[in-house]
Amino acid sequence: MTKGLNYYIDKILTSYNTHLKDHSNIVIGLSGGIDSVFLLYILAQIRLQIPITISAIHINHGISPNADNWEDFCKTICKNFDVPIQISKYTVTKKGGESLENNARIIRYHAFENIENKVLALAHHRDDQIETLLTQLFRGSDIHNLASMRAITKSKNSANNILYWRPLLDITKNEIKDIVNLHQLPHIEDESNTDVRYLRNFIRHNVLPMLTEWDNNISMKLSHLITNLQSTSKLLDDVAEDDFNYVKKQDHHSILVDKFKTLSTERQINVLCYYIHSHGISLPSHSKIKEFVRQAITSKWDANPSLSLGQYHKIIKHKSVIACISIKKLSL
Repeated sequence: MTKGLNYYIDKILTSYNTHLKDHSNIVIGLSGGIDSVFLLYILAQIRLQIPITISAIHINHGISPNADNWEDFCKTICKNFDVPIQISKYTVTKKGGESLENNARIIRYHAFENIENKVLALAHHRDDQIETLLTQLFRGSDIHNLASMRAITKSKNSANNILYWRPLLDITKNEIKDIVNLHQLPHIEDESNTDVRYLRNFIRHNVLPMLTEWDNNISMKLSHLITNLQSTSKLLDDVAEDDFNYVKKQDHHSILVDKFKTLSTERQINVLCYYIHSHGISLPSHSKIKEFVRQAITSKWDANPSLSLGQYHKIIKHKSVIACISIKKLSL
């Protein structure tokens, strides 16, 4: 049976009161897709009950031939809901070995970091959470990436201390569709969402339907696994924080190799993951981190083993320290 609109209003209001009761300005990341339109609609109802102001930000990547139409749609729906909207336009490029999808994500979050308000609401839901788990699993990722997204996270990069709020993480895609269809909410469909050449889409359209056919409760079981992984990840971070305080240089920006060597291999990897995360950078695969640790502790004093962290950063062992450095600035 379809749950009523008030159920979701109460659910998201509870999340707001739990995480954000001291924040009254909410910016919604609005793509124009069904999920972000659902979130916009719910928050537009909630602002009638509590004293919050909402606005939206739409990122026009220019990738799709429909990008300008999507921008116009977002402007129109925000006008209909009496919600101010900010448009940010970027050109996403791709070089050999890079992912256009990941480059768009990097630019999107760069734009988010520049918003004036401190809370950005994103429309990731439970199905997104499960897809993230499986995507990271297939890529051989670290447990921190397997643990997926949390309801509230604080940006490590932003001078504005942006809080990312994801109030839909225990709401399914089908529940969102039910409400959107019931209330006849207009939305756009991104044609790239059906392209199974992308791993996430392959998982969404091929892997998960097969798993669900095998076990109708698989989504709930995977959601429980994510909860357990997040608890384990938190415990690892607590240990890593203590270890980092031990191995860090006084400037807090680098790791002393001599102290780093005294840790067990597992704790070396763990503290390095913590250090990378502290810079707001996604982790590479576990095997790559493990190999860098091996090189860092066995290399000669004047050797400089390094590990690329995406396009813009790398971690390097230089003489007596391990440091995360910027290799080029983001060009927009």
